[in-house]
Amino acid sequence: EAPKIPTLNQIDRSNIESIVMTNPNNVNKNEYPNGFDVWNVADGDYSTHWTARVFWESNTFTFTFKEAKEMNYMVYVPRDGDYRRSLEKYSIIVWDEEGNQKQLVSGKNIAINSNETGYMILPFEKTKVKKLAVAVAQWAGSPKGVSLAEAVFYESDNLEEEVRGLFANDTYTELAESVKAD
Repeated sequence: EAPKIPTLNQIDRSNIESIVMTNPNNVNKNEYPNGFDVWNVADGDYSTHWTARVFWESNTFTFTFKEAKEMNYMVYVPRDGDYRRSLEKYSIIVWDEEGNQKQLVSGKNIAINSNETGYMILPFEKTKVKKLAVAVAQWAGSPKGVSLAEAVFYESDNLEEEVRGLFANDTYTELAESVKAD
């Protein structure tokens, strides 16, 4: 069953120009007797997926976009079932329109548990993204490997900044002068 992922500010899949696996050999061949299609991870079909052959080889997917977008998070949907419980950490590298590379996240714990939602939100520093590489890691001893059913991208929202702008202090205890208490 497809998880109910956020739709607000979702970037259309047609903006993805290419998908490249750092190690295209890290595919569980038993799962794909007719061969693996890298577009399985961004085709809108949660029943298609990628499953790693082994956990210690690279599982990085790099997505290049037709046009750069300002982003501050993505949604990572692991394969359904026990695969949802196996993921623990993530890393994100981005490139801007000039090709400048920046590591935004390295080995950060995943905060949103996919057991309940069916997906994980992977936040990162707001930046204009032309290309994004994502890698995840499973917890030690996980019975299931790393997998990816869908990678979904979003344009940045300004909700955090808007909420912060309502207050005069960082403890959110005093309203800003511009806010009317009606």
